[in-house]
Amino acid sequence: MPKQSTNPSYYTEEDLRLIRDNPHILGWIAGMKDLTPLHSEWIKYIWLTKKGRSLMAHRYSYKSSAIIYIGYVWYILFNPEDRVALVRKTHTDACEGVGAITKIMQQPEIRELFRFAHGEYPEFTKKRIDAIDFTFKKSKTPEGSITGFGLNSQFTGKHFEVIMCDDISTLKDRLSKAEREYTMSIWRELSTNVIGPGKPCCYVGTPWTAEGVESIIPKPRKYSIKDCNILTPEQIEEKRKGTTPALFSVNYLLEYMSSEEQIFKDPQWGDWIYGNTETPYAHIDAAYGGKDYNALTIMAKRKDGKIQAVGFLFPGSIAERIEDIKEKYKLYKCKKIYVENQSDKGWTLSMLKHAGMNAAGYDESMKKEHKIATYGLEVWENTIWDISTDGMYLSQITDWTEELGKGHDDAPDSFSSLVRMKYSKKGASGERWRW
Repeated sequence: MPKQSTNPSYYTEEDLRLIRDNPHILGWIAGMKDLTPLHSEWIKYIWLTKKGRSLMAHRYSYKSSAIIYIGYVWYILFNPEDRVALVRKTHTDACEGVGAITKIMQQPEIRELFRFAHGEYPEFTKKRIDAIDFTFKKSKTPEGSITGFGLNSQFTGKHFEVIMCDDISTLKDRLSKAEREYTMSIWRELSTNVIGPGKPCCYVGTPWTAEGVESIIPKPRKYSIKDCNILTPEQIEEKRKGTTPALFSVNYLLEYMSSEEQIFKDPQWGDWIYGNTETPYAHIDAAYGGKDYNALTIMAKRKDGKIQAVGFLFPGSIAERIEDIKEKYKLYKCKKIYVENQSDKGWTLSMLKHAGMNAAGYDESMKKEHKIATYGLEVWENTIWDISTDGMYLSQITDWTEELGKGHDDAPDSFSSLVRMKYSKKGASGERWRW
């Protein structure tokens, strides 16, 4: 790799050729030692194109670090006059990306490389949280060398040589049909009306749903954990245990679960209504260490007959999360919190009471699969989920099936338990829903 020094004489034309052919070496210079020749392939595939291209890689594969951060620095090193748009889910996300690039461009080794290539240091002529421009860019344009946008930003009147869409599909798209449709509409706008003819609008990300923007982007190159050899077997097993089977499948294997398998689809969203409702109740599905979560569900019957709900996941032992549970219990003005009497001999119940919550225990005899399929499904379409609900809480519910739901089912168990106690018309001996 090129020698790293603040002395510009250490960079040569051979160094530039080596970097041009192997962009990951630029990452090494910037301190990203985990980048490999595979990341060079990704960078060149996405950036060296005159038409839109897409690439999907598993989570924790350094795809944004390589393609977006190092990829931009590499591209602008050899195309100093071009303007790049970085589009992410939110403006804040985009600003974080521009900020990461700003830090790379300020590194002494990178500055010396640009000085060697362009005869001057890459000083900023514009430096905002969402846009930067440099002295080596001689054309004066309203747009910066790179400008960050959220999906709700104003694109009208902007002109770019390249648009990079990075992680514009997220867990929100998996959980919301409205969000999926909105993301798709912005992609269509960017790829047809914002980018100029013969210029690329590219997509980089991890798949979340087969029914969202992933279905309309150019056919992507895909790199799962089987293709990359980036995560160790131990790390892969840790990721597998830390998420639902369906999310592991899409995020790490890049394989979608058929929507026909889903029982709980498209949750309804809304703001929690304080007052003008029946008394809120809570349920905690307690965890005692390991990879399980403490799942907290809070629900209240509204005057219009709908049930409003909010859910949270807290990792770790229940003993470590009592104060977190108490905070939500008080915030949503709960009257009582329920917890199953387990083999802890009333220890959890005692802790909840000691923390000042009105807690009640109960004995469980129903099979979990029976309870979820019967009671959770009964009220699903009549439930409005508060926008503060943890995304992973709802993912545990929407990803639950009798076959795949045997991993993390803390959330659907808590949700269904509270429904059975307070909101079911079936009663505690309700008939099992037939598959």
